[in-house]
Amino acid sequence: MRFSTKVCGAIVAGGLALVVSVPTAYALIDNTNERECQETIAKESGKFIEAWLKERARCADRNLKATGSCDTAKRAQKLAKAESKLRAGIDRRCGVAKLPLPWLSLAALGFPGKCPDADPGDGFTDDDLEECIFTTHRNILEALFALQYGSNGSDAVLDFETQTGDPDLAKDLGKCQKAIAKSALKFVTTVHKEISKCRNLLNAGKKIDADCGKKSIDKVTVKTVDKIARKCEDALFASLDVCDTGTGPTGNATDTAACIVPTHRKAVDDLIAIEYPQGSVAVCGDNIVNDPARPAAFFGNFFLAASPPEECDGLDDSACPGECGAPDSAFPCLCTNTARQRVIEHDPSDLDIGWTGTSHDATVVASGSYLVELYDCDGPGGPDVICTVGPSCALAPNQACTVDVECDGVGNFCRRSELDVGPHCSNNLQQPCSTNADCAGATNYCRRTAHGIPLPLSSGGIAACVVNIFSEDVVGTTNLLTGSSAVRLRQQSVTHLGSGTLNQPCPSCGGFCSGTSGGAGSGQRTRCATNADCPLAGSTCVTGAVCSFGPNQDQPCRRDPPYGNATLLFGTPSVDCQPSPGSNISGSQPGQGLDILFNPSTTGSLTTLPSFTCNAAGFGASKCVAGTDTGKTCVVDSDCAGGGAGSCRGQCFCPAVGGRPEQPNECASACRGGTNDYLPCSADSQCPGGFCQSSACRPAAGVCMGGTVGVACLADSDCGIGGTCGDDDSSGEGFCPAGPSIGLCSFTTWKGCTTDADCRRSGSCPECLSDDSETCVFKNRDCFVSEGYTRIGVPGVPEHTAVAHFCIPASSSAAVNATAGLPGPGALEQPTTIVETGL
Repeated sequence: MRFSTKVCGAIVAGGLALVVSVPTAYALIDNTNERECQETIAKESGKFIEAWLKERARCADRNLKATGSCDTAKRAQKLAKAESKLRAGIDRRCGVAKLPLPWLSLAALGFPGKCPDADPGDGFTDDDLEECIFTTHRNILEALFALQYGSNGSDAVLDFETQTGDPDLAKDLGKCQKAIAKSALKFVTTVHKEISKCRNLLNAGKKIDADCGKKSIDKVTVKTVDKIARKCEDALFASLDVCDTGTGPTGNATDTAACIVPTHRKAVDDLIAIEYPQGSVAVCGDNIVNDPARPAAFFGNFFLAASPPEECDGLDDSACPGECGAPDSAFPCLCTNTARQRVIEHDPSDLDIGWTGTSHDATVVASGSYLVELYDCDGPGGPDVICTVGPSCALAPNQACTVDVECDGVGNFCRRSELDVGPHCSNNLQQPCSTNADCAGATNYCRRTAHGIPLPLSSGGIAACVVNIFSEDVVGTTNLLTGSSAVRLRQQSVTHLGSGTLNQPCPSCGGFCSGTSGGAGSGQRTRCATNADCPLAGSTCVTGAVCSFGPNQDQPCRRDPPYGNATLLFGTPSVDCQPSPGSNISGSQPGQGLDILFNPSTTGSLTTLPSFTCNAAGFGASKCVAGTDTGKTCVVDSDCAGGGAGSCRGQCFCPAVGGRPEQPNECASACRGGTNDYLPCSADSQCPGGFCQSSACRPAAGVCMGGTVGVACLADSDCGIGGTCGDDDSSGEGFCPAGPSIGLCSFTTWKGCTTDADCRRSGSCPECLSDDSETCVFKNRDCFVSEGYTRIGVPGVPEHTAVAHFCIPASSSAAVNATAGLPGPGALEQPTTIVETGL
């Protein structure tokens, strides 16, 4: 009897999951002795598995031929020998000769993990490790042996010939039983070997693909099914006792194969979970819950988590049976019956930075995302559609919290989750942290979460790579029915300068010219699409998923959302390709950045009025922000005709700190009111019926879609011949009507220019379009409207647009501050997709 392809395929698909779902971008175990110890544990365990099951089957098969044929004393000796070899093998690489640090630390490998520790007071020792591996593996193997033989594996069982009275039938029964045990043993040892091999590669920082080991595992699965089918006719199973999982033994070859494959695969997963404890590898899709998930990058004093921790994983789903998110879903290895959202930030975003106007209209890298927990709501169709977002007190009014003591009242406590993005210790969710030193314990670390993909920025001849890291939990409210939301979001914008180039500010995951340079200069490691883009002798275009430069140069990386994504002008940034920590200009320590607060990030409307006194020369006076005298210098509100209370205000939007200059914008003077409204001026006399306003920023309706493409405009007449004024600019954007202007190449928009020749592909612009179609486009600078700027969000389900206003501190780089205009205001308009679960 043979299985049909359909039946066999169903068993393969149902019993196996991908061994690994993503490549690693770093060596998970850097210490060579620790890695050798980890590999040895798996290697010696594999030998023990084979020796133990083989001896148990050998002895049972003898009893099946004739009662009492097994020499139990000899069996005990062989099993003891297998145990002795297991312990000795582990001791050679993991024993006292290697311990303690810096030579080897079992805690650094994640032990005890799933291992019991009889005496926690002395730590987890090498003796504890040997006892754990032996005891747990023996128990799992004995359970497998019971599935293979049932009562026929008992020492007291009668031989088959006595049972059946038929020598031929007894012979067939023996062959079938032996085939089941032998094929099951081969299946277990092969799967264990393949998964161990893939995990060892991951630990060493080697690149593996999603199908690592799958070919061999699929092959042995088919052979297991086929061998049971060939050796076992269905009629034989009446005398066998195979695969009794609580509902009785299987009655035919089909059911037996469909039992052996998944039960033995689950057993291997359990063995691997013990040998490779949580923390050593965190891969969604390996049927093992890695809790907490190993962080992705060490920033010098904390770990930056590039993926969420795991609550479940495929078959290992006891936390939420049948409700575990798939590796390629929005909630990978997370329980989908828990109310939460994935917030996906995508194009076309609009990011305006600083008061000079040179760094406006940037975009974030699309498809970065983060997770938030939801409380106090039913769903879009329920009576409670407004959810509390993020850590919050359990009792009304459900205010945001970090620790329990912030929640008053009997029975009140702070609801927190491992997924919360605020910095917290991995072993204590209510312990905020800044560095690993804040988290006591060998396996405890400070877990911090990146807000999106590294952000490349180029303007004014300055290239910066910004890594945004949440510095607080995201908290607020969201309406599931309308899609409206308002949350408080705070991050450290860790800004790196000088590690990249204008066309590649951040390391790229693939798409760069080969070379030995540690950076992205001298024609090496620069962006490319084909070999033709790499003119240096011997240089080729590296298209594989490896980092172009930085600490993880040439290491594997993830370039698909939410971990990375291609940009139009700057390559493919990835969370696995971080810039050099030493290039940080936003703090004295790794991971310190510019403090950015979105309070709120909202789908509603935001208007920010100037309220601070500027410290740049000539801008210390107050101005009218409302009434018929809008834009005039004032001292008190009554100086602003028709303006009302609060109409006389400082000119700057953010506090000027650190002695660095700050002004409303860098616009030239222009007439306000009268017949020459918004025309250039130097004195009031040039503005009949109005006055001459310094830093005159004109609110724009859009940008030119033809003619002088990209120039801010109010009407088609502002766009020259053939031009139309389109409404695709961010709400509340302004432009300097009297200049100054700035020249930028039409496609390579980070490249400054004065003539079209500056935008031709050459040594000065190797990244410009090869067909020489680019031109130099002049536009008046963008600006924040002097009397106050507005951004308007758009609620919706599942798509909505969030807006935020914020202040940006100065960096330690005078060049960056002068180019962007820092300290100064910022504004973000961010289209967002919301994916919900558990509602």
